[in-house]
Amino acid sequence: MTSRSQKNGIFAYQIPIFLLMAQNSFYTEIDSTSYRSNYQLGNDLLLFTSDQGQDSSFTEKTFNKGMFVLFVCVDGEIEMLYGQDSKTLQVGDVGIAQTGSIGGLVRMSQNAGFIAILASEQFFKPIISPEELSMLSSMILQYPFVHLPERKWSQLLTLCHLLKDMLADTLPKPFHEQSLKGVFQSIFYLVLSGADFQNVPSVPQASTHVEEVFQQFISLVQKFYAKEKQMAFYARELNITPKYLSQLVFQASGKHASVYIERYRLNEAKSLVYNTNLTIQQICDRLHFCSESYFCRYFKKMTGYSPQDYRKQK
Repeated sequence: MTSRSQKNGIFAYQIPIFLLMAQNSFYTEIDSTSYRSNYQLGNDLLLFTSDQGQDSSFTEKTFNKGMFVLFVCVDGEIEMLYGQDSKTLQVGDVGIAQTGSIGGLVRMSQNAGFIAILASEQFFKPIISPEELSMLSSMILQYPFVHLPERKWSQLLTLCHLLKDMLADTLPKPFHEQSLKGVFQSIFYLVLSGADFQNVPSVPQASTHVEEVFQQFISLVQKFYAKEKQMAFYARELNITPKYLSQLVFQASGKHASVYIERYRLNEAKSLVYNTNLTIQQICDRLHFCSESYFCRYFKKMTGYSPQDYRKQK
């Protein structure tokens, strides 16, 4: 079993954006048939490990927005962007990305190790009520990174190795797909059951209507955040007033709606600066900033670095 004690690694090389990108992503969108792993079930379930090599297709391509991802850090440090949040994962940390989300693997330490599991939306369909599914989706959206306690972490690694062995066994067997689905869902729910949600800020219990509007708002932000920055646009799309939309979003998540719009835009800016060779002017144009100088001031204010200095950290 991988030890949980470790030295902080030095970020050594760049990894392209790879998680689930929004429909308006400026990266190439591909489908799951573009991925190849030694451990996969058709295009529905794929498992990648860091020992498959740095040149694997997993680390070179952008994930299709129709894939669900569990990313497990088993050694070193891995810096990730996901939706509105940024985090450096260490041993015991797990990132969860839903279909339609924005995210990316930014940098890894030299000793970094990971297990990544991808499942298609059709493959992963938990048998729960619509109300529970909505609550689950909201939970993952607000808390995409979890740290597991020692016992849960040991159980997670055992299940991941079991899934890997089952995927490596390609001989036809009765109920093989159903067995794989059961193990994957066990891994997913183990991660959630081991998460310490008592340490996250509590939010008011949202009604079904509030939760529905919140999910619709997030979907719109993921699609239009680069171009549309005003609450009025999203309120108009949802046929409600900006004030009412702000109230519903805050009731559902405990955060103001403007925070979601701003963080999605900032993380896209950081990703484009760090992971591409686009000029600053091209990035400015892609994100619909009025001028390059304004974008540079905005970026420095939000990150503490100029775009040029942020890019030099590679």
